[in-house]
Amino acid sequence: MKSFSGKLKLEAIFICFLLLFGTSVSPILAADGYKDGAYSDGIFIDHLEDIGTESIGIINDEQGGLGINLWQSSSRELVINLLGLLPEKYSSQVLRNLVTRLLLTNAIAPTKSGIGRNDPNADLNYLRALKLFGMGEVDLTIEFTNLALPGSESLLFSILYLDSLFLVNDLHRACNAVEKLSLTLEDLYLKKSLVFCQIMAGDKDLARLGIELLREDNKDADFFNIANILISEESREINLSDPLNPLKFSMMRTGNILIASDSLTDPKLSMLRMISMSPNVELKDRITAAERAAMSGALSSEELLEIYSGINLTSEDLGNVSIISENENDYRNKAILLIAAQNNESMMAKAEILSSFFSKARKDGFYLLSAQMSKSELLKIEPSTDLIWFADQAFSALLVIGENAEAVRWFRFLESHLSDPVAYRTFLKIWPLAKISGDKNLYVDGKLLQEWIESTLNVTAPLISEENGDKKMHKNLARKVNLVLVLLDALGESADEELWQILFRDFQLQSPDLYQEESSPNIGIINSLRKSAQNSKLGETVLFAVLSSGSGDFRTLNQHAIAELIYSLTLIGLDLDARKLAIEIATQSGV
Repeated sequence: MKSFSGKLKLEAIFICFLLLFGTSVSPILAADGYKDGAYSDGIFIDHLEDIGTESIGIINDEQGGLGINLWQSSSRELVINLLGLLPEKYSSQVLRNLVTRLLLTNAIAPTKSGIGRNDPNADLNYLRALKLFGMGEVDLTIEFTNLALPGSESLLFSILYLDSLFLVNDLHRACNAVEKLSLTLEDLYLKKSLVFCQIMAGDKDLARLGIELLREDNKDADFFNIANILISEESREINLSDPLNPLKFSMMRTGNILIASDSLTDPKLSMLRMISMSPNVELKDRITAAERAAMSGALSSEELLEIYSGINLTSEDLGNVSIISENENDYRNKAILLIAAQNNESMMAKAEILSSFFSKARKDGFYLLSAQMSKSELLKIEPSTDLIWFADQAFSALLVIGENAEAVRWFRFLESHLSDPVAYRTFLKIWPLAKISGDKNLYVDGKLLQEWIESTLNVTAPLISEENGDKKMHKNLARKVNLVLVLLDALGESADEELWQILFRDFQLQSPDLYQEESSPNIGIINSLRKSAQNSKLGETVLFAVLSSGSGDFRTLNQHAIAELIYSLTLIGLDLDARKLAIEIATQSGV
């Protein structure tokens, strides 16, 4: 490098730079003054002195928080361990929202019990922020960190904050934070962040100096290649040898360096979310990332629809909708049915396409997302006698996304046409969801439960053949009946004993499914869930409830676990969440 004469001068300059910014870890946000977002900062600051910095949050009771006594009677050691066990991906919007509210709630921190091997001095706020980040809630991570980080001396917490800012492309605040952070010779990530910020500030000579020194201790070829492209302002592609991290992602986006498909293997949800919105990623890769993020709740249906709008379909494509939707190798296979529905003015054709979309979604495990994305098209369809066949599908989709008022329209329409045999059978189909919802506008006669069970099982039909697959189908129907009875029972609306016995009384018609192959959570989790709920330990109950849901696939989750999950939520006063979750479980299971 011609601008500098020798290694000693390089080291001297770098040491001067370290001295300029200090050598000890210190808070980096005290002077930022950032309090942007949906929540009022005045709510929390007044409480900090009284309840401690680990008790801060960005939502209170009025904003959906779970209460100042969220952790009452819970040990710090147990809470720390349970937080660490929380999943990042959620197929249930209800459970995801519950976890988000729990992590953001302004609540008195749990106290140490002295029991267990966990470090009771672990930074609880860092764990909360880390979970939010892992769930893809990057904006909320930043907002929470703005409150929590000034009271922490955790270097990991500071780096998490930097990662969040890099992902949302807020380079001004990221580099401001880097300047305030003390740089240590041992932490390479901070040094690399500093080099990036120097490039952004136009201090290319200083950046070259930093790169030269970093090369002596680090073999991160990807970072050096990206940094050199930014310095030289070249336009070229590179092949990454290591997984992307937020810093490299931000550098590549800044330089508009194409991120190839090979570099997007198994990124975290926070990365998936940002990849889906990045202009330096090809559309097919953005859509793949967006769908994965949306199916886990890290991307909203509106954001996914916006990304779908970049798909250009020819008239030939629209003529081959069914073929493309069944082609798993075509990145448009999920989007094309929805796009076709949007482009069709015929209400009958729109309903038929949405029906196919819902069917595909159930099979592929994204029913909740399909209902959310279909909202605008569903609202365009008016109930009519020609669409009675579609009424149960429209009702289910609208109810599971919380559009109860719109679901009521379909309910009332069917109710006014019960003299039509098709309308009556359709009304029976939606009976369980209406009952589970607890919505007073969806009142249904409890006496219809037996008729729904018998209609579902079709117990008056001829003997079922064991050779043509009908028996397996019948067992699936029996599981749905069991599920509805379980959910109603957990919600405090138990069915009569004789209705439970319908599944076993007519052995000449069916072989009872005595032992079901299901996914069962650890019995310790179920037992702890019940006892936490009985002892009104709200935070603990929510954590055990989430853990009891296993992989989140309610179609295969043990129904005893489902019952305990729903019942425990009602015990701690989360009745509305319990009913919403019950509807999610029922609709995803095909009820």
